Amino acid sequence: MLLVEPIDRDGSLRLHPVDATPVSVARRIPVEATYADADGVVVHVLIHVIEGMLNELEVYREDSGGVLIAPVDATQLAVEPWV
Repeated sequence: MLLVEPIDRDGSLRLHPVDATPVSVARRIPVEATYADADGVVVHVLIHVIEGMLNELEVYREDSGGVLIAPVDATQLAVEPWV
């Protein structure tokens, strides 16, 4: 089970795994996705893992403005694993 708590208006979420087993990752941010916002500015979606547990789904625009299209409504995500 995963409990989720909103962090900000851009769609970032605090993630609280329940009864989860920690995993080994090489980096705190093992995967990042990007997509173009309604005005063409790139939006980043990052997964944060701390001490082997999911911790945060971070969403932000490159220009620090407010996200116009939520990640759930994006039509195409470019995913880059950080291995």
